[in-house]
Amino acid sequence: MGQTPQVPEPAPAPAPPPPPNRVYVSFSAEINANTTESLIATIANCVNQGKAEIYLMISTPGGSVMHGLNIYNVLRAFPVKLVTHNVGNVDSIGNAIFLAGEERYACPPLDVHVSRSRVRLQWAIPVRGKGLQREIRGDPC
Repeated sequence: MGQTPQVPEPAPAPAPPPPPNRVYVSFSAEINANTTESLIATIANCVNQGKAEIYLMISTPGGSVMHGLNIYNVLRAFPVKLVTHNVGNVDSIGNAIFLAGEERYACPPLDVHVSRSRVRLQWAIPVRGKGLQREIRGDPC
């Protein structure tokens, strides 16, 4: 009698790729002491959970320059890839937070407002970034 031909078993489906190691954080608020501490705590929690990428969606009317600079410095210090998205208005000191991102995106229509500030520096600060190579000097504005 004839043998039944053996049909090879199908190969198992490959395992699905792991979910992206990223998190999305929304910041829609004025920049002040409370919102600064809240945002920093949220980002720190994400970093402590091992997230590699943080997408910060930002819309802010600005606020305290001191707190905005604090947010910028802390965001730049975290060991993660930070991507910032302007999802509305990013005004005044909010621009500094937006610029903290390694990658930056904006949703149309884009609204950016920069307040005029006066700064008198007693030293020179080198500023380097993508497409930016200049030095801020301590000259009055």
